[in-house]
Amino acid sequence: MFRITFLFRALCSVLVLTLVACTSVTNVKPGVNASLYLAVNERYLIRFKDGSLEKVKVVRVGRLDFSDSSGHTHYFDQVSEISREEFSGLKTVGFVIGSLVLFALIGQLLVEDTLRKSED
Repeated sequence: MFRITFLFRALCSVLVLTLVACTSVTNVKPGVNASLYLAVNERYLIRFKDGSLEKVKVVRVGRLDFSDSSGHTHYFDQVSEISREEFSGLKTVGFVIGSLVLFALIGQLLVEDTLRKSED
């Protein structure tokens, strides 16, 4: 029974870690070429120098500023950090394969445990 409990905890830990790992966050410290990091119609998490955070969908990018879908214009000199969350297919495939392997191991242990109990 100890092995099943251990594997169940391991499975839960792996699932939580890999769910988080299905996306990658890229942080960009804006500078002179900050406009090169933004793409129109993409979503970003912007941290401003005053400490506020804002999720934005960029609709226009200029040399010194960008506009979001709410109609606000933000200047790059007011921005301290730009984060972009990207879906990672490779990490998701790893998550699926790892989950299948762990489910198979738990299933095998459950069957072994059941057979052992029926023999007793």
